Amino acid sequence: MAIKKPIKILRGEKWQTLKGHVSGGPIAYKYAVSDYGRIIKFKNRLPDGFLLNLSRQEGFPIWRKIMNGKYYAVLLHRLVAKYFLPRPTSKQKFIIHLDYDKEN
Repeated sequence: MAIKKPIKILRGEKWQTLKGHVSGGPIAYKYAVSDYGRIIKFKNRLPDGFLLNLSRQEGFPIWRKIMNGKYYAVLLHRLVAKYFLPRPTSKQKFIIHLDYDKEN
């Protein structure tokens, strides 16, 4: 059984709702990622949601779920980059951790 941690919005934290990520079932949950690298699951309002526990893959936080009957996994730093950072060129493929901390 998962433990639901209530969300506390941190000062200056910005959130983006993840497009195309709505859970099935009797209650449709939405997901959002913050520029601080946190993911929440919520019904209608962000403050009513709860933080999700993430797995680790080679030290990097990774979010795993089943979406549309298929397994879905994405590294958290890629989500943050996609929703909050501009892409300098179309040829850029890598996201570099400037402080070499996999948690950032």
